[in-house]
Amino acid sequence: MRHPEVVLKLKRSDRKQLKALVRGKMTGRRWLRLQILHLLGRGRLVQTVADGLGTYPRVVRRVRDQYMTLGLEAALNDRKRPN
Repeated sequence: MRHPEVVLKLKRSDRKQLKALVRGKMTGRRWLRLQILHLLGRGRLVQTVADGLGTYPRVVRRVRDQYMTLGLEAALNDRKRPN
């Protein structure tokens, strides 16, 4: 099933926040999500980003969609799960 390509436009404030976050310590999952947003914000295609980072296109689409609907923090962090 083909998914339509959605161009990701990062907000200027989010772009600055991503640059600042790169310098800090983080988990591997958060680093991957940060890189996905960075590359998509530079105009890369979902498949290209997935291949370059060694992950699946559905992961890239999920991070992109979370950013577009819920914002930067939701895209970078895991959702809260009930106990």
